[in-house]
Amino acid sequence: MRIEVTILSNLIHDDEYSRQVIPFIKKEYFSDRVESVIAEEMLNFFDEFNKPATKEILKIQVSKRRDIGAKELDDAEKLITGFTATPINFDWLMKESEAFCKQRALYNTIAQSIQIIDGRDKQYSPEAIPSLLSEALSITFDSSVGHNYIEDASERFDFYRRKEEKLPFDIELLNKITDGGLPRKSMTCLLAGCVHPDTKIKIRTKKSDSSWTEQEVSIGEIDSLLKDEYQIEVTSPDGFVPISLFVDKGEWEEYILTLDSGIEVRVNENHLFETDKGWQYAKDLVNSPNELYLTEGDILIQGNVRNTGKVIPIVDIQVDHDNHRYYTNGVSSHNTGVGKSLVMCHFAAANLLHNKNVLYITMEMSEERIAERIDANLLNLGMAELKTVEQKIFNNRIEKLRGKTIGNLIVKEYPTGSAHTGHFRALIEELKSKKNFVPDVIYIDYLNICASQRMKYGAGVNSYTYIKAIAEELRGLSVEYNVPLVTATQANRCLSLDTVVNVEHRGNIEICNLNIGDKIQSHSGYVDVTEIYPIMEQEVYEITLKSGKTIQCSSKHIFPTSTGMKSIDSGLKIKDFLFSI
Repeated sequence: MRIEVTILSNLIHDDEYSRQVIPFIKKEYFSDRVESVIAEEMLNFFDEFNKPATKEILKIQVSKRRDIGAKELDDAEKLITGFTATPINFDWLMKESEAFCKQRALYNTIAQSIQIIDGRDKQYSPEAIPSLLSEALSITFDSSVGHNYIEDASERFDFYRRKEEKLPFDIELLNKITDGGLPRKSMTCLLAGCVHPDTKIKIRTKKSDSSWTEQEVSIGEIDSLLKDEYQIEVTSPDGFVPISLFVDKGEWEEYILTLDSGIEVRVNENHLFETDKGWQYAKDLVNSPNELYLTEGDILIQGNVRNTGKVIPIVDIQVDHDNHRYYTNGVSSHNTGVGKSLVMCHFAAANLLHNKNVLYITMEMSEERIAERIDANLLNLGMAELKTVEQKIFNNRIEKLRGKTIGNLIVKEYPTGSAHTGHFRALIEELKSKKNFVPDVIYIDYLNICASQRMKYGAGVNSYTYIKAIAEELRGLSVEYNVPLVTATQANRCLSLDTVVNVEHRGNIEICNLNIGDKIQSHSGYVDVTEIYPIMEQEVYEITLKSGKTIQCSSKHIFPTSTGMKSIDSGLKIKDFLFSI
């Protein structure tokens, strides 16, 4: 008797066997047409009624099908009649059934791979083949039936005391949130936030050997001060602490902290305030009137956070201090994320100082730009100073760094949107063989401008499915190499992917085909594309102009109007005037 018939027969007569095997069986594993039809009906019945079908039920269900002829129906009835409850060694049957499923999955994957290579598969690209083959080879029947709370208590006790190897952050808040840092075989995704540019901060500035000058400025003024090569320090609960960078983060939904003293701080949802209960996000503080906020002089004052629904500009600064905090309008705030690339460069630098091998993959900036940001973290030099520092001083600091760590850091650049886990895997193997470099942590800058190894965008693959596939593949890479993987994404609001924009030297293209560095036409001329934002599915609105033009966008997309910046959520309405060209 063939193993296929033995499997089908026992799926009827052995309840324990069917419950363990059915989750792994597919009708495609049966090459014989009649056996495949019977298997499909068995699986459908079990899925609906949670019990094996009888021979009588199978005969009735097969007879209802309109996709088989009279001879196949006759063969099916004869085969079903011959299914008998023959005693058989259960362990042997499970072993042979697992081998059958693995062999058939591999055979089918090879056949599918040929279709992919020939271009007949519309879902997968050729780069997906290694992953599909690996998936087929990894098929195994899981014999575990779960954790027995009472019987497995001893194993659970040992688990609690087993110290999981983690890669610590150099920011104590993040170590607290993650219980010690990044575990192996994990993927961590970063978001960021901060304050309105009008927010007041107290700083002191100086140039070269001049003395410090103290003043109160809007945080938005830090950009020009840094460009004018001032050294800047800002007040914090830790005294004056250095500022090394200013970042414009675009427009976000507004949250306002109002203290009982009358002080207000305008921020976005991811901004962190220091309270008597520790650091907390603005979005988590809405309608929490009993919180006490740390203010200048280590005074705790009660306040309330509300979401106004308005959209405001948001900026941030990089504070070079272990606690990463500073006063905004006199309230202690946390500098955790001035930009996804900056944050990842900071973490990568800290990992290197902890004697780790770091692989930093960038698809947004050049290798030199990433290295520049890491230099700013490790060499105690500001971004502006790196352009003027003497080579002797620079070389001396590199040598001092060499003596502080046994780790290494590799930065590899790929074109935006062109690289996937297949390329990353090949890079890791090449570094291992040529440089004897094995990463302890991998940074991918960043998720939404990677490509998927398995899927081609379009042809039934939407943006959600595509980005989800990329995330799954990156998570798989971290598991395969037993390392933490850190990447980033950014919540955003924007336009339909097929929105047409005009790009200098490229003409009219769909917005989804933009690249970093393109110059895109705007109301004020051509401006640089400096960011490629995440693709995500959102509810779509269509705006129709008097000219007949239509724009598809999310409810949060911001338009300049004759009465200010507006989105549908913040009051854009019929008869508003939009600028056009």
